Amino acid sequence: MPERESGLETPQQHFEREVVEPTKRAMYDAMAKATSEKDANQKIKEALPKDRSFLGPLVMYMEVGGDGENKQRNILALVQTLDDQHMPVNIEAQFIG
Repeated sequence: MPERESGLETPQQHFEREVVEPTKRAMYDAMAKATSEKDANQKIKEALPKDRSFLGPLVMYMEVGGDGENKQRNILALVQTLDDQHMPVNIEAQFIG
């Protein structure tokens, strides 16, 4: 990522701060509440910012470990959007818990 020029934020840094990071947080929060791959997919769609178009999500959902409370969920999700220069940007989030 380029350094800030004259103390000002570059367009890429602005996009990361305004779009990528909030989207990752929303995806992570949605995955934390998910109980299945289908549920994760739906919850992520509902959590994505409404003022921007996204492709996806592509969701990988795995449960490992014991039964019931002992199972650990590993969820990886990917969405794609366009940046301000209309270039595709992949946004990936992972939840393990």
